[in-house]
Order: sequence, then structure tokens, then C-alpha cells
Amino acid sequence: MENLVISGPDSSGGIALDVAGGKMYWTALGKIRRANLDGSALENVLPTLGGVFAGPVDVALDVGGGKLYWTQFSDGIPHSSILRANLDGSFIEEVVTGLSLPHGIALDAGGGKMYWTDVALFMGAGSIQRANMDGSDLEVLVDTGLDRPEGIALDVTAGKMYWTDSGTQKVQRANLNGSGVEDLVAGLVRPIGIALDATAGKMYWADHGTKEIQRANLNGTTVENLVTATTTSSPAGIALDVAGGKMYWTEEVTGVGGIAELPDVDPTSLEAAGPSGPGTGALAGIAAGAFAVAIAGAVAAWWAKGRRLSR
Repeated sequence: MENLVISGPDSSGGIALDVAGGKMYWTALGKIRRANLDGSALENVLPTLGGVFAGPVDVALDVGGGKLYWTQFSDGIPHSSILRANLDGSFIEEVVTGLSLPHGIALDAGGGKMYWTDVALFMGAGSIQRANMDGSDLEVLVDTGLDRPEGIALDVTAGKMYWTDSGTQKVQRANLNGSGVEDLVAGLVRPIGIALDATAGKMYWADHGTKEIQRANLNGTTVENLVTATTTSSPAGIALDVAGGKMYWTEEVTGVGGIAELPDVDPTSLEAAGPSGPGTGALAGIAAGAFAVAIAGAVAAWWAKGRRLSR
């Protein structure tokens, strides 16, 4: 394995891809960073967004609109927020304020909506919320049956949203208006990041507790282990390049993140490939309920022998 981006005492979090632009963006301890998909050209897009107990948690991109959005935890509760900026980090705007602990964020740019999870730390159960992309018309979509909702992903075509809940230890989904909540996968440990390949009918998630990356059908059937604790230590955020047949993930503790072939990843067949990146910076973020500084964070390049994305 060769690391693309590594260093830090940081704690890993959200990751988002601009595949057409050849860039990946991720939250780091007090900052948002980006690099080329091979880990080169590392830069701090937003270098001063907080510290150990305050800072960005997850990030989402509106590439067409030239904007990045992120959830931001603040020292005072409920004073956390959602912010946006240009993709180069200029023109920062606070679009939603007064949140408890917003975690995952996902955008429906075509519909003009952003969706996020709020863990509601110390303030009761969590919730799923949405608003217009300028922060107006805020709605609470789901606020019952949740504990610590973390990652969120959208299937806009099917009118569904999917999320992980590390408190109930489930993956769930509902209609985009919050109705029709369904339990899809139960008995997990600490699921965090989630991503969809809607065309192939698959969802992928990172379970920080079992140190696995798993997938299942969109209805929750046929759960598979793709990357196990033998090759990952603390997966957190996850993102897919479906056209390129790759999944990217961040690691919270050990400084090992990765890129793997989709979908049939056999951990015993993984081999390192790709150029090594600069030895500065780290994939990082603040994971809900775990505000300690982690040992390191990173992105590394992996891909499986002879495996390609099948549909």
C-alpha cells in the first residue's frame, strides 16, 4: 500500500469527490483540504475553521454551482451551523445556524435542497433535516426513532434518502419528505459514512466499530463485507466514483484510508498501486461523539487484482 496523503495528529471525517475535475475534498481537524485523486497537489482550501472541539465534520459538493458545503461543529451548543464557500475556499457564507451537532450532509442541487443529520448531542434524540441551499425554509423531516444519525446519501431519482445511525446501529431510509421510514440493515456497531450506487442498486457504508466497509442491496438484503479489519482500522467517510469503479474512504485513527475497486473487493487480493503523495496533511474530521484527536489520518490508493465494476 502507498499512501496518497498522510500525516497529522488528526481525526478523519467526511470525503467528497469532484470526479470530472479530478479532485477529492475532505474535512480535517479545523480545516478542509483537497488534492488530486492520486493524492498529489495537496492544498488547504479552508485552513482555519476550528480546533479540537470545533470544526468541519462532513463536506458535500455542488460542482455545477461552484460551491462546497460543510457541517460545522462549534464549541457552544446549539451554535453549530452549515456553511458554504466557493470551491477554492473564497466567499464563506453561513447558511444555517442554531444547530446542535450537524454531521452528514448531502445535496440535491437540481432540486435546490440540502439534507443533513443532526446528532443533537446533549439535546435529546437526533434528527434528519433539510432546507433550501441558501438555508431558507428549514424542515425537520425525521425526529423520532433516531439516536445518533451520522452519514446521509440521496437517491433523488427514486425519491429516497438513506442514513446511518450509530446509536440504533442501523442503516435506514425514507422518502425525501421524511415519510415511510424503513429499517434496512440492523445489528451493526458504529456505521458512519454511507454512499450509493443507485444504478447498480447498491449502498455502501463504513462501520467504524467493526472496522469494515460493507455493502448491500438498496433494500438492505445481501449484506457483504468488502474491506475488513485486516486491511482497514477505523473507516469513517466513504465516497464512490461509480464510473471509474472506485470507492474512496477515510480512516479516523490509524492514518490509513483507501481507494478500492468496486464492487467485488477481496481483502486478500488487494495490492498497492499508484503514486505516493506528499507527506503532509491528513484526511481528518470530527466524528460525532468522538472528539478526541486521533493519531493520524490519510488517503491511500488500493485496488484489487483484475476486478472491475460490474452491474
